[in-house]
Amino acid sequence: MLLHTYSILNTFLLAFFAFFATVSPLNALIIFMSSTGKYTSEERKKIAIKAVTVASIVLIVVMFFGMIIFRFLGIEVYSVRTAGGILLLLTALGMMFGEDKESVDIAHTKKDISVFPMAVPVIAGPAGITTSMLVFQSYPDALSRVSVFMALITNLALTMVLLLLSDKIITKIKKSVMEVFLRIAGLILASLALQFIFNGIRESGIFQ
Repeated sequence: MLLHTYSILNTFLLAFFAFFATVSPLNALIIFMSSTGKYTSEERKKIAIKAVTVASIVLIVVMFFGMIIFRFLGIEVYSVRTAGGILLLLTALGMMFGEDKESVDIAHTKKDISVFPMAVPVIAGPAGITTSMLVFQSYPDALSRVSVFMALITNLALTMVLLLLSDKIITKIKKSVMEVFLRIAGLILASLALQFIFNGIRESGIFQ
């Protein structure tokens, strides 16, 4: 019983850090703060709620139905794992070397930034969508999948809280401190990405 509980907790933590790196609440906060300076507190609140809600719908739908769509299109699971792993690795490298800044400039050109770019691609970007699908499909048992789902919901809830409290956070935490956490999350994501790539190559049987 204790061993099973440890396994579920381990699954949750692995999924949590994977989503923390790809959904990236801290990155969303940085972009949100830099993009909503001219908005009132009430407008920022509405943008935050709408952005996280839309992103949540996208990620949850992909989590449960993404692989079904790929199979319908005739794309094998190992191909999705390998391609997704490569995409996540590129995202992780960008996080570690500070190159994930594209959406900041885009945000300034839009009046309503809640759906684009905040919901997609800042919160529910390619990396987050890929992680949502691959991590969920990596576990065949129901309890592990519940743990993965809860890890996603926890990150989305954290994102919501950070965006709603952005006015207070900006005066308390330096941007450099948040970027340090992003670098650490990038390293964790890179390790997970390589695991997806290795698993995909092994499942393909290309070297057998």
